[in-house]
Amino acid sequence: MFNIKYRSTTEEDAAKGHRGTLVFTGATAAMRGGDGFAAFAAGKFGIRAITQSIAREYGREGIHVAHGEYQRTLILVGSY
Repeated sequence: MFNIKYRSTTEEDAAKGHRGTLVFTGATAAMRGGDGFAAFAAGKFGIRAITQSIAREYGREGIHVAHGEYQRTLILVGSY
């Protein structure tokens, strides 16, 4: 399940060269799996891998892409 939130870039932002940011959230399982959590870890790592691929594709166009992990609070751990 993805929680999708967005804020569009205004024309004023675009004129300043701001292209936008994509932030994907995951869990600690994206970095390391745990006993009995193989399927969960695979899904969370998949989100992390897709984030890296999107960053390489859209980063050239000036779009910032980040992956964050959360336990109780969101921690940005990777900005690609």
